[in-house]
Amino acid sequence: MITNAAITIYNRKRKGRESVLLPTVIKDASWFYGRRAARGQFIDNEDSYQVRIPYGADTSGKTYISAKGYAELTEQEAAGYWTIQIDDFVLMGEYTTSMSDERDLKALTDDQFVVNNFADNTIRGSDAVKHWRIGGL
Repeated sequence: MITNAAITIYNRKRKGRESVLLPTVIKDASWFYGRRAARGQFIDNEDSYQVRIPYGADTSGKTYISAKGYAELTEQEAAGYWTIQIDDFVLMGEYTTSMSDERDLKALTDDQFVVNNFADNTIRGSDAVKHWRIGGL
């Protein structure tokens, strides 16, 4: 897999009625941006993003955990893990500050998207082909 970017995934962690966005910097990811021209009978011209994270990528010392497992962690425990969830944010570049307001996050860079689909492709195959795929608009 050809890698071309460092990315930051901001995972949402609930604290009662509020939430905090916790960053994980991942180096050596594959970032692709395109414009979708058609969907069914309609032209929509939406931005489309695809990110692939190789199984052996540098995840800043954090361990991947399923979204369900992540939800069960306290905020302090979650600092050692990362996950992929619908409505998380993915930004191109390295950001290390936790956020509580999405507006502050959106002000960091234009190269970002909200996760609307993902796949864990780390179950089968050699380490050379294992990866996580994240898509969004």
